[in-house]
Order: sequence, then C-alpha cells, then structure tokens
Amino acid sequence: MTHVSITRPPLRPRALSIVVACATVAIMSGCANYIGIKSDKTLAQPQQFESSQSIPAQGGQWPALDWAKQFGDPQLQKLIDEAIDGNPTIAQAQARLAKASSYIETSKSALAPKVTAGYSWTRELYSSNALYPTPYGGSWYSENNVLASASWDLDLWGKNRQRLAQAVSAQRAAEAEMQQARITLAASVARTYNQLAQLYALRDIAAREIDNRKTIGNITNGRVVAGLDTNVERQTANGNIATSQANLSQIDGQIETVRYQLGALLGKGPDRGLQIANPVLNPVASVALPDNLPADLVARRPDIVAAR
Repeated sequence: MTHVSITRPPLRPRALSIVVACATVAIMSGCANYIGIKSDKTLAQPQQFESSQSIPAQGGQWPALDWAKQFGDPQLQKLIDEAIDGNPTIAQAQARLAKASSYIETSKSALAPKVTAGYSWTRELYSSNALYPTPYGGSWYSENNVLASASWDLDLWGKNRQRLAQAVSAQRAAEAEMQQARITLAASVARTYNQLAQLYALRDIAAREIDNRKTIGNITNGRVVAGLDTNVERQTANGNIATSQANLSQIDGQIETVRYQLGALLGKGPDRGLQIANPVLNPVASVALPDNLPADLVARRPDIVAAR
C-alpha cells in the first residue's frame, strides 16, 4: 500500500495578518455596543404646514344621529328609521352589546366582597308515643337556623381587574360595531334616496325637452306647409321627439329599479318601494365641515374604534 502525504505550505505573514483581522472583526461584530446611537431628527408638527387657503375653516359641527333632517325631507328620516328597526344585522349587534354588558356586571361582581345569608324556620309536633318524654311529647316546637358567610377575593395579581377591562373593551367594541351597522345602512338609504331624487329631476328635464321639441315640430310642419322647409327638416324634428321620448322611458325604468332597491334596503318587498312618495329635498342649511379634519374624521369611524 502506498501512502501519500500532503503538506500545506505555511501562510505568508501578509495572509496571516488578513486572517487575524477578519477573525477579529467577526468576533467584535457580535459584541457591538449601540448605546448613544440615535437619530437627531424630529417629526414635523402639523402647525408648520400652512393650509388655511387650501383647506379653509368652515366652522361646521359633527353630524348628529338625526343628520338626515338637514335635507328638509321628512320622508327620508322615516325611511332610515324603518330600515334600522327591521334590519337583522343591527339586531345581532344589539344582542352582542347586551351580552358584553352582562359580562361587565359579572366581572364587577368578582371585585366586590361576597356576602351570603340564609334563614330557615321549622315547626314540628313531637309525638307523645315516641321517645320524647313529657313535657316534650305532644307539644309543638319551633327551630330557627341562621347561616351567614362572607368572602373577598383580594385579586393580588390583577386577574379579576383584567377580566373587567376585557369585558369593558368588548362592550365598547360591540357599541362601535352597532353604530357602524347603523351608519352603513342609513348612508345606503340616503344615497339611494338621493339617486331617486336625481332621477326625478332628470325626468322633469326630459319631459320639458319633449314639450319643447314638439313645439319645434309644430313650427317645422307649418314651415313645410308654407314651403319654407322640406320634409328633411320635418323628419329631423320627428326624430328628435322620438329620441327624447326614448330617453324619458329609460329614466322611468331607472326610477323603478331604484324604488325596488329602496324596498330591499327597508327589508320589505318591491311593492314597498313603489309606495314611496317622490323625494322633495330642500336643505334647510348649507352643509359645513368641522375644522378638525381630516385626522379626527378617520378616528371617528366606528370600525376604527372597534378595532382599537
């Protein structure tokens, strides 16, 4: 058997110094000290940015729960109330809120002392033929028992207080979720109702357009009879009337669809939508935004509040 040995040549001094330096850096990198290393930059404050001209202050107030009344149509507020009263999602949110409130009362009871008391009264006739001697036998006797106990969990580790905090948080989250459901439904009803009002305004314009084009058609017929126009102008006038009538028919179909949508939002059938009177929106005042925008607007969203 032949043995082969390989001898590694010795490292040169320069290569050895490079290896030692790399090992030193590797060791020191694991023991680096970051004390005193911090940024000297600061966040800019909102007051530093001028926005009075771009976003002027309007002095408005946050809307109340009856914000729909500002549009001057009593029917809109009634429709919103009807939709909220019959909505199953809001009913579920109210049930969750009641459940969370019961948890709060249960958690509060764990923090207070517990006192129980009981009382019993027994009246018994001792038999004269049994083991009871005179004068006990054949006589009535009463027995009164009172039992009282008290206990108090000192909650040294904060377990009960933590449960109470969780219950309060759950209740507030349930309140926010219920408000979110109310706002979403009310906004949907108001948006659809406003769309219905817009369609009726467009219908009035389309109806006036038909009348105007019929008047132009009559004038054109007179000019044709007088020899001032030809049948080309007459056919053009009749075509314009037909176009306006088709536009009016299309708007009527959209109005019927929107009424069906309102009936569905109210939790009723399509016939309920057909019973809604024509909208009459007459804002009693101009809508003004509050001055503390936009951060406060986002913070007031119920879904953000529930997440927090």
